[in-house]
Amino acid sequence: MNLSSPQNLAELIEFTAIESHLHWERWSEIQVINTAELIGTLCTDPNPLFNQILRVQASHERFREIIEERKTEANLRQSSLMWLTHSLNDTDNGAVLEEHALFWVGEASGLVLTHRPSTPDCYHPIEVKRVSSATDLGDWVKIVGAAYGLNKHALANWEKLHWAMGLDTTSPWQHYLGYREDIPLCAGSVFRGENSTALSYLATPSAHRKQGLASSLAYQLLERETSHSSLPITLFSSNEAYNLLRQMGFDEKLTQQAYAWGLAQD
Repeated sequence: MNLSSPQNLAELIEFTAIESHLHWERWSEIQVINTAELIGTLCTDPNPLFNQILRVQASHERFREIIEERKTEANLRQSSLMWLTHSLNDTDNGAVLEEHALFWVGEASGLVLTHRPSTPDCYHPIEVKRVSSATDLGDWVKIVGAAYGLNKHALANWEKLHWAMGLDTTSPWQHYLGYREDIPLCAGSVFRGENSTALSYLATPSAHRKQGLASSLAYQLLERETSHSSLPITLFSSNEAYNLLRQMGFDEKLTQQAYAWGLAQD
């Protein structure tokens, strides 16, 4: 792949995000839809985190039909729905989704790192351990689940999903905890895809934020990955973490917008 092409890098970010979700079907409660026009996930849990539309490739007319089909299907299952759009795809535009009564819930920047990371100003070494047991996974789920605002039921299913994908070193998903004085205070994950590695689920409990914990964990994970692999690193960043990730050497290549159906609007 030509890593000097902004278009190629943008497509790589989107592809890796989709690829990481395809592994969710290892949990029996999730169905992955992977057709020429639609890629997404369906789950018996109604939480939108488990029910996502990741990509649509269709004409404008067909796109509108797909929106209504997905809404009908979600209503039948009494489920909510998260619809992700990217600046790569003109068909997936938010105006059309809003015309069909979906509402905007947030945006993220698609970033890529093609070299060793730069050390962030707030970095200080922390103890990092790979999640390798049910106890570790429980700690990881508590931290990440709190960041996503998952209720008790969704939290239990989030743990089941990642248990089903495996904790051994051969799994493409690897999860990590950052410790201070033997207490897990931050979490993150790495997805090792076909053409790139994705950094994901970076989280710190609210009581321990603004201490550089997640950024220190991110830096140490990036150092590990880039030291033994030449694959680019991709991730989606919130506005809050954007400047810090740019400081580490990430470049923005696309924008992701998230829309929802079936959620109570604030």
